[in-house]
Amino acid sequence: MGDFVAYWASHQDKFMAALGEHLVIVGVVLAWSLVVAALITLAIRRSRRVEGAVLQVLGALYSVPSLALF
Repeated sequence: MGDFVAYWASHQDKFMAALGEHLVIVGVVLAWSLVVAALITLAIRRSRRVEGAVLQVLGALYSVPSLALF
């Protein structure tokens, strides 16, 4: 454990730079996700036909990762 702390302390600038880069990437992806979700929501609210299609596609996409667990 002491080696880890010593390594982190000696490379703290690199860890902090990587953390900052990670937070920027996560923030950008989250912002784009919210924009896409808002646009999909507006499209769904305008048309029942679009609502059914979008919900079926998103339901299928939602179920795929859970299939990998079994």
